Amino acid sequence: MTIDFEDEAPAGDDGESNPYLRHEAKALQLIARVYSGPDLENPKRRRFEELQGRITNYLLPALGRIPLAGLNMTAKMRALAAKLSEQIYFPHLAGKTIIGVGGKFSAGKSCFLNKLTGCENQLPVDQEPTTALPTYLVAGEKPGAYACTSSGRLREVDDQELEALTHAFHAKYSIGFVKEIRKMLIFVPGFHQANLALLDTPGYSNPKNLPDNPAGGEDLLEAVLHSQDARLARQHLQNSDYLLWLVDSDDGGIHETDIRFLRSLNLQKPFLAVLTKADKKEESKLREIMEHSQKTLERAKLPIFGLTAFSALTGEYFGKRLIEDFLKKSSADSSGREDILGRFRDDLADWETLFQRHKKHIEDEEKNLTDQIQATWDPFVTTTLVALYKEYQKQGTQLFYTEKKVRHLKDEIREEIKKLLREGP
Repeated sequence: MTIDFEDEAPAGDDGESNPYLRHEAKALQLIARVYSGPDLENPKRRRFEELQGRITNYLLPALGRIPLAGLNMTAKMRALAAKLSEQIYFPHLAGKTIIGVGGKFSAGKSCFLNKLTGCENQLPVDQEPTTALPTYLVAGEKPGAYACTSSGRLREVDDQELEALTHAFHAKYSIGFVKEIRKMLIFVPGFHQANLALLDTPGYSNPKNLPDNPAGGEDLLEAVLHSQDARLARQHLQNSDYLLWLVDSDDGGIHETDIRFLRSLNLQKPFLAVLTKADKKEESKLREIMEHSQKTLERAKLPIFGLTAFSALTGEYFGKRLIEDFLKKSSADSSGREDILGRFRDDLADWETLFQRHKKHIEDEEKNLTDQIQATWDPFVTTTLVALYKEYQKQGTQLFYTEKKVRHLKDEIREEIKKLLREGP
C-alpha cells in the first residue's frame, strides 16, 4: 500500500491545524507510537494471559465436574476476567458501572453520547467499520484521553493526537487503527456521573430495506448477526453492566435484527431502547414508530427498562426523562461496581454453597445405603446395594479431590488478582 503524505494540507482541510494531518514526519511518529510492540520490560500483560489460562484450563474444569443446576460458572468467570482485563488496562474504570451503548452503524451512538456528556464532539459521528474505536467516557476534572494498544501499552494522548486517531487520519492517509487500539478512554469534565463509564461501541452492518419478518431474507439476517462487526460489538456489550440500545428512527423502529442481536447478549438487567434522530420525523409518525417498536419489544419478552425518542438538538420527546432515570438507576446499582476480588469471592462462595449441598447429598446416600445393606438378607439385593454404595463412595472421593483443587486454585488466583490490581498500568 502506498501512503501519499503531503507536507501541507490543502486550504480548507478539516485537519489544517493538526500537525499529524499536515506533516509526514508527525504522521509517521503517531503511527510508530500506535504500532509499537509489547512492552517487554512490563510482564503484566503476559501474567494476565497466564491467569486467564489458569481460570479457563484448570479452575473452570474443576468447577464443572459437579452438576450444579442454575449456576453458570463459565459465564461468571469469563465476565470477571473481562472486568479484570479492563481494570488492568484502564485503572480509571475501577469502581465504575459500565453502560454499553450499542446499535447498528449510523444509529447515532457517538452523537447521542456527545450530547449526553457534553464532550464537545470529541467522538466522531458516522464512522465506518475501518475507523470505529470502542471508547469509554468517564467524568474527569479536566479533559484528557488514553489509548490502550493491542500490545498492552497504555498511552496518554493529547487533543491533536485524539483528533487524528478518531477523526481524520483514515480519511487523510487511508490508515485506520481499529486492529491496533483495543479501546480509548476520554475524561469529560461536563459529565457528572462519577459512578458511571459510558462505552461507545462499534456498530454492526445495517442491511437496507430488511423487513421485520424477511421473506427469503433469513440468510441475509444471519449473515448480519454473525458478521465480524457484530461479533466485535457483541463482545464489547457483553462485558458491560447495563445497555443503552440505539435505533435510527429513519429505520422505522425496532426490527428483527435488533431483537436477534439483543437476545444474543443474554441480558440479565433491563436495557433502555432509544430512537435517535427523532427531529427528522413528524410527531405523528414518531408516535407510530414508537408504538410499533413497543409492541415488538413486548412480543420479544426481553428485559426492558423503557423506550424513548431522542434528538441531539432537543433531547427526549413527549415529556419523558427515561434516559436520566436510567442513568440514576445504573449509578445506584453497586453490583456493577463491585471490586474484582469481591466478585471472585462471591462467585466462588455461591459455588461452594451448592457444592456442599451436593456433597451432603452424596454422604447421606452413602449412609442410607450402608443402613440398607446391614438390614437386608437377600444376596441379590445386597449385591445391587453394594454396587451403588461403591459408586457413591467413588463420587465422594472425587468430591474430596475436587474441593481440595478448587481451594488451592482459588487461593492462587486470588493472590494473582491482588498483585495485578495493586500494580500500576
